[in-house]
Amino acid sequence: MSLVAFAFASCQDCPDCTCNGVTKEELYESMTYSEPLDLPVPEYIEPTDPLDVFITEDGQYSVSDSYDSYDLDGIKTWLTDHLEEGQALAINADKNARYELVFDIIAFAKEGSYKIVLKSKT
Repeated sequence: MSLVAFAFASCQDCPDCTCNGVTKEELYESMTYSEPLDLPVPEYIEPTDPLDVFITEDGQYSVSDSYDSYDLDGIKTWLTDHLEEGQALAINADKNARYELVFDIIAFAKEGSYKIVLKSKT
């Protein structure tokens, strides 16, 4: 007989009773804890908005809060200076942009432990 079935059985219901006169209420009390469990509390990290990186058809990179255009090395330097650890990087690529440019930014984000959000323009 399972513990749950035993907990809800009465002495009349189980012919091979080994409860020694313990009532269901007493058994229930013995199965509950009187003190709260001391469980670890996870550290809360405030979510941040992703930083948008745009990849243009002509192979240039730009970011959402700047009108400057960058090559691959330039955008890596800019992102390294401005991204916080674990921040999301939203990659927005023109539908005619070369795939290698997108893959280069994805590789950079993975190396820096940044989160990646892929977007596309239609």
